[in-house]
Parts: sequence; structure tokens; C-alpha cells
Amino acid sequence: MGAESESEFLPIPDFNRSDADVSLIFLNRLLLYTEEVTDPWFNATLPFEVDGWSGRKWASPLATTVIGCTEQYQFCNDYRCTPLSGLYSMNNKLISAVRFNPAQMATFELLWNATWPMQMRYLLVSLGADVLLAKDKVYISFNKLSPALPPDQWHTEMENIHNISMAMLQQRVVDHASPFNFKIHNPLNADTFIIPENDTENVRLCSLQRIKTSGYSSFSVLGWLS
Repeated sequence: MGAESESEFLPIPDFNRSDADVSLIFLNRLLLYTEEVTDPWFNATLPFEVDGWSGRKWASPLATTVIGCTEQYQFCNDYRCTPLSGLYSMNNKLISAVRFNPAQMATFELLWNATWPMQMRYLLVSLGADVLLAKDKVYISFNKLSPALPPDQWHTEMENIHNISMAMLQQRVVDHASPFNFKIHNPLNADTFIIPENDTENVRLCSLQRIKTSGYSSFSVLGWLS
């Protein structure tokens, strides 16, 4: 089940949560802005003059700014639920207390495996700075200059990261039933390392999955003939 931690980071008591997985996101302040930015994470309140650039620009007075995030998870069966906690705190004892039947247990195992890749730490490692919506506003011709950001830009960024994690969860569920096969190197393909489900309920769950796809279209033959 869960592990106590995958990090050597030892937080101070204020950041040490036993009921959540804690992430600290550091934002390196390398950009200049055309106007003052009062958002606490993207803060740029220091007036700055740049040779060759017209007008005042704004820079951050700090080399880096940090935002802290907590992630909590809970699995339920009717009124029986695990306590809100981080994935690393989840264990077999907590899951057993929920008393899943075999079909529910198969669903839990699917979601459990799909939940790990959606964690913030993995998204940030995979996407890096591309996870930020603010990056799309940086001027292409001046890659160190950006227009001003709203004072609640950090809200928008956190909501976007959450939306990406939800999309990742959905994709992982689909990939479980129909994994994408690709060539690693000749003659090895990805499906060489896939362990097929052999439990009855897990196999049944895979066969029940349906998704919308642009690969097929549905139309009425009668309507077409008329």
C-alpha cells in the first residue's frame, strides 16, 4: 500500500502534515513585467529600467517565491470511509475497515494505481514550467518579458494543476484497460512489460470500460435514407 515518504525533505512543524501529502513549489523570478504584479506568487513590485526598452518595467524583489500545497485522498463505501490523508499514509488496515466487496475492491485497486501518477510531484517533474498558464503570456520576441498578471493568478494556476491531475486520472484508467503500445527499442515494445490482469473481477472491470472517442461516429441509417 502506501509508503511513508519518497522524499528526504524534512519540513518544519508548520509544514509537517500527517493527514496530507505536502508539496512546496518554487518559482524562480527571472521575468520582467510591463506593469506591476501584486499576485503573492508572481509578485513583481520593483520598478526596473532596461537599456534599449522603452518604459518602466517591473521585477520581483525576491529571487524565488514559494507556494505550499496539500493533497488529501479518501475512499468510501457508502457511509464507511477512510480518513482524509495523503496517499503515503494509506494502508491495508484503513482499506480493510471500509469493507469493499470483490467488485468494489477491483475498482479501488484500479483507482489506487491510477491515482499515484496524478500527484502534483509527478506532474511537476513531467511538465516543469510548462504547467504554468502564465508562461503562455510571455512575449515570444522578448522571452524575458511578460504583460501584467491579475492579483489572483496563483488561484488560476492551482486550479489548472488540479484540472491536469483529474485528466491524468481519467487517462490512466483508460490506459489500464487499453494500454498504449510503443516501441522502446528494437525488438522491445512497451507491451512486453505489461502484466495482464488475471483476477476475475479485475478482468471483468476492464471489459466494462467505455469511453468517448473521435475515432468513431454514430449516425442514424433511417435518417440518412430519408
